[in-house]
Amino acid sequence: MLFFFFIDEWIKHIKLVAGDRFGLIDWPTIRGYRTFVPTFIYEVKKLKQLPYFLHSACTSLLLTDTGLINFLINYMYSKTNVYDTLSTGGIIEFNL
Repeated sequence: MLFFFFIDEWIKHIKLVAGDRFGLIDWPTIRGYRTFVPTFIYEVKKLKQLPYFLHSACTSLLLTDTGLINFLINYMYSKTNVYDTLSTGGIIEFNL
């Protein structure tokens, strides 16, 4: 759980420091980034449920690598019950 808070705060800190140049950052060159992304994916796969604190970490990480969206959407929908419309609707809300 603390790992997800750390990732979120780390990316927010870099965004604050970079300011308008945030979109120009070459993320793989930042020390630790190449370790954080696979670790993040591994930790997400280990989760049995989708806790709310994951929302902020996912959003922050998507700012750095939009290629992760396919993994996250597939993972989130795999955790829902197709016959439970409230749960599925909650995932759609989570993605927005």
